[in-house]
Amino acid sequence: MKKRLFTLALVIFILTGLIIVSANAYDEPATRDIATIDLSIGRVVITDDGYTQYDGIGTTVVNTVQHTGSYVLTGTLNLSQTGLTSSAAKRTAVSISSESDKTFDITLENATIVLTHHYYSTSNAYQVHDGLFQAESGSVRLSIEGVNSLTANTTSGSKTPSRPSFAAGAPIIRVKEGDLTLTGSGTLKLDNQDEIDRHDFSAGIQIHRGSMTVDMTGTLEIHVGLSTVDHIVCGEEDQPKRDLPGMDADDTTQGNLLIRSGSLILGGRTVAEGNLEKGAGIAAGRSLEITGGTISVASDRATVGAAAPQSIGDFGSVVIRGDGTSVSVENNYTSQLKTVYAKENMTIDGGAYLSVVAAGSKAYGIVVGETQAAAPYFTIGRSTINVAATSSCIETYCDLTVNNGAKLELVGNYGIYCRVDYNRNNAYPSYFENAVVDVHAANSGILYGVSNTGSKLEFGDGADITVSSLYEGQAARRGVYSAADMTIGGNSQIKIDGSFSNCGMGTENQVGLTIEDDAFVKVLNRHATADGISAGGEVAINCEELIASSQNTGTGRGAAASGIVITDMNYVPLNKDTYYDSTCMGERNLLYDAAGNDTTALMTGATSSPYLHVKRNSVTVAIVPADITVYVGGSGYVGAVDGDGAPLGEDNGFPVPGFTISAEGLDGFDPAKAVLTYQNDGIYYSWDIVPYDGVEGASHGIYRFEPQSGSNTHVKMCFWDKDLNTYVNRDSFDIEGSLGKDLKMEVYGESIEMGYVKLVYGDAEYAVTSGNGTLKVRSTTESEDYGSVVEREREVPRGEPGVVAHAGTTYYINNKPVEVVDASGVKLLFDDIVEDNSVDVTNTQLLINRADSELGGASATRRYEAKYLDLVDTSNGNAWVAADENITVYWPLPAGTGRNTSFTLLHFEGLHREMGVDVIESGINSCDVTPVTVENTGTHVKFTVSRAGFSPFILVWDEYNTPITPIPEPDNSPVGLNTEDHVAYIIGYEDGTVRPGANITRAEVATIFFRLLTDETRESYWSQSSGFTDVASGAWYNNAVSTLTRAGILDGYEDGSFRPNASITRAEFTKIAVSFFKHVGGASSSPFNDVPDNAWYAEFVKAAAELGLIDGYEDGTFRPNAPITRAEACTIVNRTLGRAPDKDNLLPEHEMLTWPDNSRDAWYYAQIQEATNSHDYQWLGAIELWTAKLAERDWDALEKEWSNAYSAPGGEVAR
Repeated sequence: MKKRLFTLALVIFILTGLIIVSANAYDEPATRDIATIDLSIGRVVITDDGYTQYDGIGTTVVNTVQHTGSYVLTGTLNLSQTGLTSSAAKRTAVSISSESDKTFDITLENATIVLTHHYYSTSNAYQVHDGLFQAESGSVRLSIEGVNSLTANTTSGSKTPSRPSFAAGAPIIRVKEGDLTLTGSGTLKLDNQDEIDRHDFSAGIQIHRGSMTVDMTGTLEIHVGLSTVDHIVCGEEDQPKRDLPGMDADDTTQGNLLIRSGSLILGGRTVAEGNLEKGAGIAAGRSLEITGGTISVASDRATVGAAAPQSIGDFGSVVIRGDGTSVSVENNYTSQLKTVYAKENMTIDGGAYLSVVAAGSKAYGIVVGETQAAAPYFTIGRSTINVAATSSCIETYCDLTVNNGAKLELVGNYGIYCRVDYNRNNAYPSYFENAVVDVHAANSGILYGVSNTGSKLEFGDGADITVSSLYEGQAARRGVYSAADMTIGGNSQIKIDGSFSNCGMGTENQVGLTIEDDAFVKVLNRHATADGISAGGEVAINCEELIASSQNTGTGRGAAASGIVITDMNYVPLNKDTYYDSTCMGERNLLYDAAGNDTTALMTGATSSPYLHVKRNSVTVAIVPADITVYVGGSGYVGAVDGDGAPLGEDNGFPVPGFTISAEGLDGFDPAKAVLTYQNDGIYYSWDIVPYDGVEGASHGIYRFEPQSGSNTHVKMCFWDKDLNTYVNRDSFDIEGSLGKDLKMEVYGESIEMGYVKLVYGDAEYAVTSGNGTLKVRSTTESEDYGSVVEREREVPRGEPGVVAHAGTTYYINNKPVEVVDASGVKLLFDDIVEDNSVDVTNTQLLINRADSELGGASATRRYEAKYLDLVDTSNGNAWVAADENITVYWPLPAGTGRNTSFTLLHFEGLHREMGVDVIESGINSCDVTPVTVENTGTHVKFTVSRAGFSPFILVWDEYNTPITPIPEPDNSPVGLNTEDHVAYIIGYEDGTVRPGANITRAEVATIFFRLLTDETRESYWSQSSGFTDVASGAWYNNAVSTLTRAGILDGYEDGSFRPNASITRAEFTKIAVSFFKHVGGASSSPFNDVPDNAWYAEFVKAAAELGLIDGYEDGTFRPNAPITRAEACTIVNRTLGRAPDKDNLLPEHEMLTWPDNSRDAWYYAQIQEATNSHDYQWLGAIELWTAKLAERDWDALEKEWSNAYSAPGGEVAR
């Protein structure tokens, strides 16, 4: 234990009384008539009639004032006496006396008193001063305001004194015949700096005959030469010389100390010499009560306690109570010392905090009950107590009750030591309920963790006791011990782990041990020859679980008693041969339960087995695979095996299994806080239980098992085919010719015997059973296709199926509230209708027949395409999934159809994956058939499907009655622009920014498109004369404006101007982009609510929307007259060029130009990077994959080159 160093030490000594802390206000003084005394003049004597002030320490009267009210003492008084050889010369800075038991109201306000005595006696010792503030008679109400300091110095001067038999010096504040009350919000510092090595009177505050109340909101801070005040006790017979009247044994108003609030710092200085048996930080003769404030006691001999001297009575109680009450005590005395002490009773509750450090040799933490009283007690309620001691942390000679949420952490040779009072042969019981007690060994190990050497020990509901002493070879005796009956019941827990020479837990001769109710007991004794549990009488077991062991290599037994009786326990079956527990150091022989195993030895007498484990099966844990429906195909679960345990391969098509987990009898069970373990024959696996979709707090109740670090074994799953009467393997799993199969899904029992699987939850383990789930596997055809799920219509590949869904769309497995973890695996299953070869009429024909019925009868010119559509997670065994919102499906136009074909789409609702094979025909004939609204986009039939609305569809059209005019594929490539080379066309600003949100001018837009022209187009339309009145021939943008005007891309305003420096609007920019395409127009009406059909820009906006160049805003507007931003302009340019940047497929940022105002989280991030970085690329589906950074083009040099090449003489660009 490290010794703390304290700069300040505070000692309050109540030689005859009680210490209390509460929050009641003190009585107001009877008068408010105030006299102010300036201490700088000299010492003061206050009486009933007024005060007299002297010149310094002398006897010369300076002033005498008649006064009966209150007093304020202020200023600085510095007194010094030298050469003192007798007590006659003693002086007091402030002296108070009353002949009428008056209460004096005195305020210290920024007062400083220093009293120095030089003591030269070499033979006899005298009390050379009466302190700085003394009341010979009467009570004092002392209010502290501001900063105050009272200091006494008693020195031996240059001579070496003899060892005096009586004290020199006196307390700083002493009240002899009355009470003392401290109030106020200021600071009071008392410093008794006596140097004489036996200063029994060198206290901070001393009350001879009365009580004291501390009701400050400020700070009381006391320093003393030695913390020995408790050695001088009123009326003690062995000190007849002391001029102390003592307290009356029958007067309960005396000897009480009440501390209500404030901050108290208590301690003492270290003095090497001296042989004192007593000393305290806070001592009261009758009782101590602390109900508020913060108290710190620390010195070599710091103690807190209450006890009366034997000569006048058997008093002494301590109460520490209340939220916010904090008491800390530390001593380092080299001999036995009781750090917190109550001779009769002690109560700690109400949310109080107590910290005790007893670091001296054989020092005690808390001691209660060394008394002649009839019924002493120690009650610990709602509180927190931390004790570190070299001897007993808590030692009692009284009734002990620990309950109501108490929390105790004890480190010492004895944790809780309840003893017999051998002088009177009294024994007291100990009771624990709803309390947490942790006992840990000091350096020499635990002699007793929790023990009662005289009476019974009882652990009730909610008791949680932990005893740990792992010091091998030390003299540890017992973890938990009782000399009388011990009862462990209720919902209690006893956990003992250590090396105990006697036993881990035990009772005395012919004394029984009862373990019952919902108790959990685990005793691990690592001593080679001692027992886990040893009882002198019978052990009755009817508890939740009991584990008892001794070291396997020795002669110790798990449990030894005159008889072990198991009463009506419903056991969990345990392994007949061995039980492995790493905390018990290996495999143990077991005793067996009453459920069919031989229990003769267990039932009739002591067992010689080193391990005893019995457990009530009150909790039933079951894991059951969750039912799931999948389609054939998709990647597979790595733990899927056949009937022989052989892996089915990576492409086995089985999904990751999910499980429901129930724990009947376990209240508030949360599977995500549990762990599954398997241990048998030296093999150990463990799995974390996590929500299937990784969503914490999800309510779906489906989980997956993830191997813990170092345990890479997945739970093996096998699948039973009832038709083939065998487990599925890679050769036998064939469902062609059938709509599907239902397979039984179960944990593979050959590798994981469920009898060895445990659920670890908290500190307990529970046996686990496993059930079966159903895996519904639905067939696909050889024509199956998988369509991509994309965000925009233009990303759907031509001629392929696809789905458009928002980027934030969430998908749920089998339409249950279980999210798909990685949505990148979600695809559109686009398949023909699966046929059953065992029937005469195909399912496709049944669907066509029903369609004809819905359409008013068959038609010779009607054509059909029947498909089964569904969303599947291809990364999880093709499990079918549902979106959280409606999605748009794109069905490729069938052969022989075109833009003008009129389609009818019929949805056969209810024909879902779970439908059995035997009810398909009746299902087709009876299900609801709903027409679906479709749109012919020219490449696809487009329609919307609800989140879980998939099942068979039939697309119907008429071959002859609806004229079909085949049209060539629309040319969606721009004319005259360089779409092959992905060169940068935007240059940032000199300050390193690119300003995505800024507007862009008409001249800048002309320059962008001018740079992006093919060389052939630029040469064909080269011009240096635009004809606009505001475009000068020398302007930096003249070539761009002139060339694009000649090409018909640009035009100006009616007044003949171009307005090059004006911000371009969204409509103007859109018109320029669309002008590069041949295919313009087509939509009959505008897709935006703010683009009227008669607007000059309407046809360009319609065309741009059809070409996929623009999206508009969420409110359905296009905002044609708003200035376009640089980010919006880059997006349209990129789409015009057919570029498709993706932020996840660009180059690393250190390999490309980046901009501080182009955040990766911005919607335009990839568009700006595309516009500012020249790069090589390859196509990854519908998006770009950047492969290399290319050098940027020098546009100024290129324009000069173009000018020289294309211009007439005299028109070259000189720059």
